[in-house]
Order: sequence, then C-alpha cells, then structure tokens
Amino acid sequence: MTPTSAQQDSVRSDTVHMEDLWVHDRTGTAVLAGMNLRIGDGSAHAVVGESGSGKTTAALALLGYVPRGLRHSRGDLTVFGTRPLALAGSTLRSFRRSVGYLHQDPGSTLTPTQTVGSAIAELAIPTVEPTEILLSVGLPADDEFVARYPHQLSGGQRRRVALARALAGAPRMLIVDEPTAGLDATAVTQVIDELHDARRRHGFTLVVITHDLDVARELATSVTVVDSGRAVESGSIADVLDSPASAALREIVRAHDAIRSGVPADGDADSGVQLRLDQVTVGAGRSTTPLFAPVDLTVSGGQSVGLIGPSGVGKSTLVRAMVGLAPTLSGSITIDTVPRSGRRWQPRPVALIPQDPDTALNPALRVRTSITRALPGRHDTGGRVDALLRDVGLDSELADRLPTDLSGGQRQRVAIARALATNPSILLCDEVTSAVDTVTEERILALLDGIRVQRRLALVIITHSPAVVSRMCQSIVELKGK
Repeated sequence: MTPTSAQQDSVRSDTVHMEDLWVHDRTGTAVLAGMNLRIGDGSAHAVVGESGSGKTTAALALLGYVPRGLRHSRGDLTVFGTRPLALAGSTLRSFRRSVGYLHQDPGSTLTPTQTVGSAIAELAIPTVEPTEILLSVGLPADDEFVARYPHQLSGGQRRRVALARALAGAPRMLIVDEPTAGLDATAVTQVIDELHDARRRHGFTLVVITHDLDVARELATSVTVVDSGRAVESGSIADVLDSPASAALREIVRAHDAIRSGVPADGDADSGVQLRLDQVTVGAGRSTTPLFAPVDLTVSGGQSVGLIGPSGVGKSTLVRAMVGLAPTLSGSITIDTVPRSGRRWQPRPVALIPQDPDTALNPALRVRTSITRALPGRHDTGGRVDALLRDVGLDSELADRLPTDLSGGQRQRVAIARALATNPSILLCDEVTSAVDTVTEERILALLDGIRVQRRLALVIITHSPAVVSRMCQSIVELKGK
C-alpha cells in the first residue's frame, strides 16, 4: 500500500515509525504481534513491559537486527526515514553507525582481550576524549583502570564501560536496554545524569527499554507499554503511568508499589543457626590489598540482613568467601560455631544463589538433573525435585526443560530451588532480582521472605536497591571502600 502525503510527512517527523510489525519464531509463535511504535525526533521515549513481552526484540529491530531463530514476517519500520530491516552488508553497517545500543548484559558486549581504553577508543569520534567519557559515567580514568580487561571489572563497572563505549561515537539515536539494572543508587544517579547531559550536548533521540517505572520517569517524557508482542498503551509518561488503562501496566504498578511499601515478614529466630563475621576483609584475586574496611556481620536462623555498598566494593567477593570459594585476608568467618579453615572449606548449611542464573545453570542440563545433583546423595528420591519446584512456585512439568527454554524469572526460581536442595540453614542471595522485571521481582522477594519464615533460614541479601533492603532486611551491614 502506498503511503499518503500526510503519512509520509508523519514518517519524516519521526525518528522511529513502526507499524503493524510481526516477528515469529521457528514454531510460528508471534514474538511481535502487530507492534506499533512511534518516537519523535530528539525525544526521550521509554518502552516498558515484563520480561518476554517483546521489548528487546522491538529494540533490536530498530538496528535492523532480527535474532537468529526469528523472522520478520510482515509490517513496516522506518528509522531516520530508512527501512533498516531491508538493509544488508555495508549499507546496514553504515546505518548502524548512527544508532548506539547498550545491551542489557553489557559484559557480553565487551571483548575479553580488549582493555577499557582500547574499547572506548575504538568507537570514539575525533572530538571525543576517551578519558572524559569514562569520568562522565563515574569511572576512573587513570592508567591502571584504563589498562584493565573486562574480567578485572565488577558487573557495575562493566555496565558503565559499555555505556561509555556507546556514547563515544556520538550517535543520532541511543537505545539503552535496562541501563541501571545491577547498579548502586549513586551509580544509577550518575548514569541517569550522564544520559541527560549527553542528550543536551548531542541532541540524540533516546530510547529506554526498561521494566523499572522509576527509571522510565527519570529518563523519558513519553512511553509505550508492551504486552505479548504488541503496544497496549502509549502517551506521555505522566498520563500513562499515573492512570494505567491496561491490565499489563496495572500489574506492573501493583508490583512496583508492593516492593516499595512492603516490610519483612515476622518470624521466630533460631539462635542455634548463626553466621558470624568478625573483622573480615577480602582482596581482588590474589591481591593482598583489602577491598573494604573490616566488616562484622551476625545473622541467626529466621532473620535477614542486607549487605550493601557501592559497585566494585567487594560484596560478591565477600559472599564467595562465606562459602569457601574465595580467601579472606583477615578476620574470621564462623558458621554454627565452626570456624572457616582454608580456601576449600565448604560448609553444607550454606547455599549461594548467584546474581546471574544464566551462567549459574548448565545450559546442557535439564532442570531435573541440575537440582538432583544438588540433593544429598545426588538422587531424586520421593519426588523431591518436583516438591522443590512447587515450593518456588513452578510447575513440575518444567523439570524436563533446558534453561534456555525458560524465562528469566523461571531460571531464577530454578536457581533458588537448586539452592534449597542442599537443605541449607543459611541462604546467600547475590543480587537475585537485578536482572528480572518488576512483577517477577516482587514474586521472588515474597517467595524468599516466605521461605525464610517457614524454614527459619538465615537470609543474607546482597543488593544495590534501597527498595529491596526495606522490603526484605531486618538489619543492614554496609561495606565501605578503603
């Protein structure tokens, strides 16, 4: 169908004009089901929705990219008046220079053998100084940091390096996919401020893909809500978020408010189960330099404590020390009156739920096998795996699936079930909701809080989120850098 003159003028005034876009997977299931999206030139627009709603697929289409296993079946898309899904080869590469993209897993976009400095310089235009870009996103710019490789950075630092890299090319449009996930409050503010500053300097169009309503409000002036591959609401941030019309957005708002207004459930303490840290310090790798000032921590069964601190301070390293996977430099760790002795000390009562279930679960093992290997005796007797899945709110039919066949929230619940399979008395939760949407986050937090009370577990919550701290933690321990 040939566009009318009015339609052509409208397309030219929009940076993005997506109309009735359909993308299917190999089974014929619609990932985008008639998606409509319009973003004005120079505007800041948020795309909000739960995990699996189609947000990221829509964002990748703006780059002219359809992930492997998916196909664009029909519908139209123009970006800067160009149809990126019709481009290929050098023409597509040339188009992509005008669009910056910050992936929701920035660590995967950094080349392992490339230093921070070279990663920024590779995309920087002549008028951009790499060290200034690093400083502007709250990172050091000294020679030691610039010479680091990705594996020598914390998760938050890798995310900010990826942001600096995306900004270095001064793009006409910048797409940021969950830009603040996993960052501490100070870093979140820095990232938001830098994006605002960069827009003021360069005037690019900003597209924010997020499940965080607070981030959407901070960064965008307009929003599209996505559910099941289609836009269900669109308009100004205030109009849409303050008066949600769709069931999808109402559920997101409910979960958002529940997390921020909730408090830990009351539970009886078990003084016979205790994790105790006395003046503990740890270093990065083989370094003998402490990452933070000596820390004390005590938590008993049925209680919860929050472990907080800025990105890169050493929270995850300390948690690894608690389970015997990293050495301590000083102090003592005691569990049920038994002191830690040696790096290979592995106390059975302690289980760790890591930050990223994608890397924690073996992609080649089905859910049943992963959980069975964590059971005492490594045998599934009496339907124990099915019972654990039910305990974390999953159908036992999922036991025969691979991790790649599960959503992000389902994978995180499997990771929790596997941790519970060891029958722990102490559960260490390392940023367990940093990579999931708001609705899934609220459900996982409620699940963990209930498990703490029912099983009288000692719960250690490692988080950057003040909302998670107030919802889950009865006390707080803050790590302070040296």
